[in-house]
Amino acid sequence: MSEYQYYEWQTVDRLLTEAEQESVSNLSSHIEVSSSRAVVTYSYGSFKHDPRQVLARFFDAHLYLANWGSRRLMFRFPSGLVSRDMIEPHCVQDRITFRTVKCHRLWTSSGPRATTRPFCCWPNWRSWPQSRGRTTTIGRE
Repeated sequence: MSEYQYYEWQTVDRLLTEAEQESVSNLSSHIEVSSSRAVVTYSYGSFKHDPRQVLARFFDAHLYLANWGSRRLMFRFPSGLVSRDMIEPHCVQDRITFRTVKCHRLWTSSGPRATTRPFCCWPNWRSWPQSRGRTTTIGRE
């Protein structure tokens, strides 16, 4: 069985500069970059950088999906916008976390690895999320 991993980052209220787009493009030969979004997929191997660091440096939201059931959604907030005291009561060990990276706060939600039906057995899993078009993006185009 082959593997499939999908990584997506998006900006929310700003566009990446040309220099930032070039830096993101240099992270992987597989990555597709625009002024507001980056997507990379792998069928063999994986992304060689820490997605949290990419989020903290360039983007506002990150989505990760893998055909074996792993999934992760992360958001970046400016430090002054959200306090640890506001978020910590809602954290769940190894599922919902909140941490500071650089001068930003990162909220992370990770789904369980096991699903009731293996992701690779879902109909058309190889074409997902592309088959769902715009509904799979986070933020605005």
